[in-house]
Amino acid sequence: MLFQENIPMKEYTSLKIGGRARWFSSPNNKEELKKVLSFATTMDIPIFILGSGTNTLIKDEGVKGMVIKLGGDFKNVEIQNQEVKAGAGCLLSSLITQVSGFSLSGIETLYGIPGTVGGAVFGNAGCFGVQISDYVKAVTVMGNDGTEQIVKDVNFFYRGSSLKDKIILDVLFSLKKDVKWRIEEKINEALKKRSTAQPVSAKTAGCIFKNPEGKFAGELIEKAGFKGRSVGDAVISTKHANFIENRGSATSEDVISLINMVKRRVWELYGVMLYEEIVIIN
Repeated sequence: MLFQENIPMKEYTSLKIGGRARWFSSPNNKEELKKVLSFATTMDIPIFILGSGTNTLIKDEGVKGMVIKLGGDFKNVEIQNQEVKAGAGCLLSSLITQVSGFSLSGIETLYGIPGTVGGAVFGNAGCFGVQISDYVKAVTVMGNDGTEQIVKDVNFFYRGSSLKDKIILDVLFSLKKDVKWRIEEKINEALKKRSTAQPVSAKTAGCIFKNPEGKFAGELIEKAGFKGRSVGDAVISTKHANFIENRGSATSEDVISLINMVKRRVWELYGVMLYEEIVIIN
């Protein structure tokens, strides 16, 4: 079934929060995606592309438009020498596992970042001094009218890109050769750092705020005394203050209330405005 109506979105997000989507579709290939986009355009339905549901907060009242989650062919990976084409629906960690098996290096320190290739490239995911954009050679996108385009001059910036109004279909990476043991060592080190510093087993949406220039959002939030602060079942993580955990049945309003409290207090204390890294959908 290409379209579904009134689908609960809670289980599609890492925070396990969210109401129903008026329309939901998981196309398996470009032709199915074009049909979905044609339907949405004809019916004047706004669309939202959902990756693995990380870095996303869906409001309790749900999504009025069409949620599209790419599946099937959009999860494929093709490897030719040092160039790798990965579908937007492929999980980032799965891609890294596959390319490391071919002794291809570059993005292994991103292992453990939850999310899909499309979401990672759209938001220019990065950690430990590496941005995914460092290895992107080209991005194939589709417009809402179903036309495809290969973009080679994507404008990447901190936690963002110029791909805002496009649907990412696949990404061409240019990687480099290295020995497997060194790649695996970097993967293990990244996992160790992540598990030590972040609440990896909790229900979170990843980092809530972008880091202000020259500062760390988590440090500012911790200094402001917010570690462990809660609204309902939404709690500022005691492990890393830039994470909000759902420790039960938190609502989107609980999370948004915490976000607003943090932003206001950090501004009052330090004169620094925090901007959300997560995307809030309704």
